This record gives sequence, structure tokens and C-alpha cells, in this order.
Amino acid sequence: YLFLRELNRKHRAATVALNDIRRAESAKRRAALLLEGKPPSNYPGYSSIFRHTGRHTEKYIREQLMFAPARLGEMLVIDCGFEQDHAYEHYLSNLVDQIQYIFADITRYHSPSFVYLTNVAPHGRLQTEFIRRASLDNMCFEVTEASYLDLFPHDKLIYLSPDSNFEMTSFDHDAIYIVGGIADRSSLTIIINYSNLA
Repeated sequence: YLFLRELNRKHRAATVALNDIRRAESAKRRAALLLEGKPPSNYPGYSSIFRHTGRHTEKYIREQLMFAPARLGEMLVIDCGFEQDHAYEHYLSNLVDQIQYIFADITRYHSPSFVYLTNVAPHGRLQTEFIRRASLDNMCFEVTEASYLDLFPHDKLIYLSPDSNFEMTSFDHDAIYIVGGIADRSSLTIIINYSNLA
């Protein structure tokens, strides 16, 4: 035990010494570059008036864009109540992919809608898949186990379906559009039945 502790102490001391040497050499190079009138760093934003932003800052800016439509009531609802219809796991994985694509791309539009994920079972397969890949807490979405019928006025709900007899030709900012959270095309007729209830 004492022998291993001594080895660890020597290893830490050697690491600290190497770091000190590296810092001293970096300081010398920086001083030499300044004497020659050259920028002391190749950092992209060092010689620019524009600030370089990292991923956390970009994520914060994207989330700020979502607050305005959330307050104005411009919503896009994804109905996640079709877990039992996803017979295969890859269908559920495709659904998670599509939701993540929405989160990545929605802020690129001029007036993005705030996204609600409804009918999400607390310990369901969809929630488990998100926990395994990317937590919903990291996305600027409103996630609830409640139904959209209990959250929004029924007269504003429009359930979108590729099998509908009506073609959507314009976008109503006062309406609340619902997309069925299902990736298996063999179950699309269920969405029509749900739309009739709305």
C-alpha cells in the first residue's frame, strides 16, 4: 500500500513538473510572437470583432427563440400516445430521431412554434428510449403525460394526417396543429380516428 502511494506521489510530481515546463515554454513563445507583432494565438475569435460562441451558448440562443411563440400560444403538438402501436423497437427509435430533428431544425424557421409532447407515459418505452439516447430535459419542449384534449381548446385543434381528404393550403397561426407520433405507416389509419375525436 505504501509502495503504491509513493509511486502515485512521484507520478503526480512528474506530471506537475511537465505542466510547469509546458506553461513556461508557452509563455516564451507568446512573448516572442508579441515582439514580432504577430497574434499570440490561433484562436478564431482573437483577431476578430465577432465573438466566438460555443455549443452551450448556441443552445441557449436557440432556446430563447422558443420563448416568444410559447407566450404567444403558437404551438405544435406531437401526440406520443402510440407506443403500443410500435411493434418493433426500430420504429420507436425512428420516432425519437424525428423528434430530435425537430429540436435541431425548428429554430431555423422565421416563426418557430413551441413544441408540446403529449401523452408521454412517465415510464414508457418512448421515455426509456429518450433516457438512453438524449434526455428530454435537454430539449426546450414541454413534455406531459396529459392529452392534448385536456390542454387546449377543442375548436383550435387540427390533427394532421397524410390520409386526410382535406389538403392544407394555408397556415393558421391561431390554430394548434397536432402531428401523430408514429413511424409505422401501417398504423396511419389510427391517426384519422383520433382526428375525428378532436
